[in-house]
Amino acid sequence: MRDDHRSRRPRRVGLVRWLVRGRVELTTVVSGALAVDSAGPWISGLLAAVGGVLIAAVPGVRHGVIRAYQLVVLPHRVRSALTEACAVDLRGRLPWVLWALPAGPYAVLVEVKLRAGVTFEDLYDAVPNIRTACAAPEVRVLMRRRPDRLAVLLIRPRWGLW
Repeated sequence: MRDDHRSRRPRRVGLVRWLVRGRVELTTVVSGALAVDSAGPWISGLLAAVGGVLIAAVPGVRHGVIRAYQLVVLPHRVRSALTEACAVDLRGRLPWVLWALPAGPYAVLVEVKLRAGVTFEDLYDAVPNIRTACAAPEVRVLMRRRPDRLAVLLIRPRWGLW
Protein backbone atom coordinates (compact mmCIF):
# COMPACT_ATOMS: atom_id res chain seq x y z
CA MET A 1 0.00 0.00 0.00
CA ARG A 2 1.34 3.39 -0.93
CA ASP A 3 1.89 6.13 1.62
CA ASP A 4 -0.37 9.17 1.55
CA HIS A 5 2.43 11.55 0.47
CA ARG A 6 3.01 9.52 -2.73
CA SER A 7 -0.61 9.59 -3.86
CA ARG A 8 -0.50 13.33 -4.53
CA ARG A 9 1.57 14.79 -7.35
CA PRO A 10 4.23 17.29 -6.30
CA ARG A 11 4.06 20.79 -7.76
CA ARG A 12 7.40 20.65 -9.57
CA VAL A 13 6.60 17.55 -11.64
CA GLY A 14 5.32 19.61 -14.60
CA LEU A 15 8.54 21.60 -14.83
CA VAL A 16 10.67 18.46 -14.45
CA ARG A 17 8.70 16.68 -17.17
CA TRP A 18 9.14 19.63 -19.53
CA LEU A 19 12.89 19.82 -18.87
CA VAL A 20 13.43 16.08 -19.38
CA ARG A 21 11.49 15.90 -22.63
CA GLY A 22 12.94 19.07 -24.11
CA ARG A 23 16.60 18.59 -23.26
CA VAL A 24 17.56 16.18 -26.07
CA GLU A 25 15.65 18.09 -28.73
CA LEU A 26 17.04 21.43 -27.55
CA THR A 27 20.60 20.09 -27.62
CA THR A 28 20.12 18.81 -31.17
CA VAL A 29 18.72 22.12 -32.44
CA VAL A 30 21.42 24.21 -30.76
CA SER A 31 24.28 22.01 -32.02
CA GLY A 32 22.85 22.10 -35.56
CA ALA A 33 22.56 25.88 -35.41
CA LEU A 34 26.16 26.19 -34.18
CA ALA A 35 27.40 23.92 -36.98
CA VAL A 36 25.61 26.01 -39.62
CA ASP A 37 26.93 29.21 -38.08
CA SER A 38 30.56 28.07 -37.90
CA ALA A 39 30.89 26.07 -41.16
CA GLY A 40 28.20 27.61 -43.33
CA PRO A 41 25.01 26.05 -44.62
CA TRP A 42 26.53 24.33 -47.67
CA ILE A 43 29.27 22.49 -45.80
CA SER A 44 26.94 21.60 -42.92
CA GLY A 45 24.36 20.24 -45.37
CA LEU A 46 27.01 18.26 -47.25
CA LEU A 47 28.35 16.73 -44.02
CA ALA A 48 24.81 15.85 -42.88
CA ALA A 49 24.06 14.20 -46.25
CA VAL A 50 27.30 12.16 -46.19
CA GLY A 51 26.57 11.09 -42.60
CA GLY A 52 23.02 10.08 -43.51
CA VAL A 53 24.20 8.01 -46.49
CA LEU A 54 26.89 6.36 -44.36
CA ILE A 55 24.36 5.46 -41.66
CA ALA A 56 21.87 4.11 -44.20
CA ALA A 57 24.41 2.17 -46.30
CA VAL A 58 26.61 0.45 -43.70
CA PRO A 59 24.72 -1.88 -41.30
CA GLY A 60 27.47 -1.83 -38.66
CA VAL A 61 27.43 1.96 -38.53
CA ARG A 62 23.62 1.98 -38.46
CA HIS A 63 23.49 -0.40 -35.48
CA GLY A 64 26.17 1.57 -33.66
CA VAL A 65 24.26 4.83 -34.17
CA ILE A 66 21.01 3.23 -33.00
CA ARG A 67 22.76 1.83 -29.90
CA ALA A 68 24.36 5.20 -29.08
CA TYR A 69 20.99 6.90 -29.58
CA GLN A 70 19.34 4.44 -27.18
CA LEU A 71 22.01 4.95 -24.53
CA VAL A 72 21.28 8.69 -24.63
CA VAL A 73 17.48 8.62 -24.91
CA LEU A 74 16.47 5.72 -22.63
CA PRO A 75 17.68 7.29 -19.35
CA HIS A 76 15.55 10.32 -20.17
CA ARG A 77 12.56 8.10 -20.91
CA VAL A 78 13.07 6.24 -17.59
CA ARG A 79 13.20 9.58 -15.75
CA SER A 80 10.02 10.65 -17.53
CA ALA A 81 8.30 7.39 -16.49
CA LEU A 82 9.37 7.88 -12.87
CA THR A 83 7.86 11.36 -13.04
CA GLU A 84 4.58 9.97 -14.36
CA ALA A 85 4.51 7.28 -11.64
CA CYS A 86 5.29 9.81 -8.86
CA ALA A 87 8.27 7.77 -7.63
CA VAL A 88 9.55 10.69 -5.56
CA ASP A 89 10.80 11.34 -2.03
CA LEU A 90 9.01 13.48 0.57
CA ARG A 91 10.24 16.71 -1.05
CA GLY A 92 9.07 15.69 -4.52
CA ARG A 93 12.54 14.92 -5.92
CA LEU A 94 13.06 12.11 -8.42
CA PRO A 95 15.69 9.39 -8.03
CA TRP A 96 18.95 10.03 -9.89
CA VAL A 97 19.15 8.24 -13.24
CA LEU A 98 22.91 7.82 -13.52
CA TRP A 99 23.76 6.10 -16.81
CA ALA A 100 22.82 3.46 -19.34
CA LEU A 101 24.95 0.53 -20.48
CA PRO A 102 24.40 -2.13 -23.14
CA ALA A 103 23.43 -5.43 -21.53
CA GLY A 104 23.53 -7.69 -24.57
CA PRO A 105 22.43 -7.34 -28.17
CA TYR A 106 18.82 -6.44 -27.34
CA ALA A 107 18.92 -5.05 -23.80
CA VAL A 108 19.90 -1.84 -22.05
CA LEU A 109 20.69 -1.50 -18.33
CA VAL A 110 19.84 1.86 -16.72
CA GLU A 111 21.42 2.57 -13.31
CA VAL A 112 19.22 4.44 -10.79
CA LYS A 113 20.38 5.94 -7.47
CA LEU A 114 17.58 6.14 -4.92
CA ARG A 115 17.03 9.13 -2.69
CA ALA A 116 16.04 8.70 0.94
CA GLY A 117 12.36 7.79 1.03
CA VAL A 118 12.22 6.08 -2.38
CA THR A 119 12.20 2.29 -2.22
CA PHE A 120 12.51 -0.71 -4.50
CA GLU A 121 8.72 -1.06 -4.39
CA ASP A 122 8.29 2.47 -5.76
CA LEU A 123 10.37 1.61 -8.82
CA TYR A 124 8.65 -1.76 -9.13
CA ASP A 125 5.28 0.04 -9.11
CA ALA A 126 6.60 2.29 -11.90
CA VAL A 127 7.38 -0.67 -14.23
CA PRO A 128 4.20 -0.22 -16.35
CA ASN A 129 5.07 3.45 -16.86
CA ILE A 130 8.68 2.57 -17.77
CA ARG A 131 7.48 -0.12 -20.16
CA THR A 132 5.24 2.37 -21.93
CA ALA A 133 7.75 5.24 -22.00
CA CYS A 134 10.57 3.08 -23.41
CA ALA A 135 8.30 0.93 -25.59
CA ALA A 136 9.95 -2.18 -24.13
CA PRO A 137 7.93 -5.38 -23.94
CA GLU A 138 9.80 -6.49 -20.82
CA VAL A 139 11.23 -4.38 -17.98
CA ARG A 140 12.93 -5.74 -14.86
CA VAL A 141 14.03 -3.88 -11.74
CA LEU A 142 17.18 -5.45 -10.27
CA MET A 143 18.83 -4.98 -6.88
CA ARG A 144 22.50 -3.91 -6.89
CA ARG A 145 25.23 -4.44 -4.30
CA ARG A 146 24.72 -1.01 -2.79
CA PRO A 147 21.37 -0.55 -1.04
CA ASP A 148 20.79 2.87 -2.63
CA ARG A 149 21.26 1.62 -6.22
CA LEU A 150 18.90 -0.23 -8.52
CA ALA A 151 19.17 -1.25 -12.14
CA VAL A 152 16.34 -1.12 -14.64
CA LEU A 153 16.81 -3.71 -17.38
CA LEU A 154 14.99 -2.79 -20.61
CA ILE A 155 14.65 -5.75 -22.96
CA ARG A 156 14.15 -4.95 -26.65
CA PRO A 157 13.34 -1.25 -26.28
CA ARG A 158 11.73 0.17 -29.42
CA TRP A 159 13.39 3.58 -29.17
CA GLY A 160 15.83 3.28 -32.03
CA LEU A 161 13.92 1.03 -34.48
CA TRP A 162 15.36 -2.40 -33.59
